[in-house]
Amino acid sequence: MSSYLSLILGKEKWYPLLPNRNARSSPEEWVICNCTFNDSCNRNPTLKHVIKRMRNGFSHGNIECDVPQKIKSMFRHEALKQTIFTIKDKSPESSFWIKISAHDLWNLNCKIFDEINNDELRKLKK
Repeated sequence: MSSYLSLILGKEKWYPLLPNRNARSSPEEWVICNCTFNDSCNRNPTLKHVIKRMRNGFSHGNIECDVPQKIKSMFRHEALKQTIFTIKDKSPESSFWIKISAHDLWNLNCKIFDEINNDELRKLKK
């Protein structure tokens, strides 16, 4: 639910706030550098580009979830790290996929919400 709210419904607010830097070397707080991803037409996508493609994949329901078999015997934190989402986005000119743990997806959502809140606070101070 938080992914839906932050990535899909919040796009108008967060998209301009995303850093336009290489996703593979992005700061740890954006978690994308921990993920495996590929864009068929873009070898070095920006963080903004990767998150936009993730958003498109969510919007079109192109999500697979790999849940560990022994999830019931795991601590919550470990289960979140080992539950992997594969999000795909296809367009006429390229295809994209990313593998991201539930843990990292949660942290990405928190970061996006933080950026939106910080931006709103900056606007209020003006």
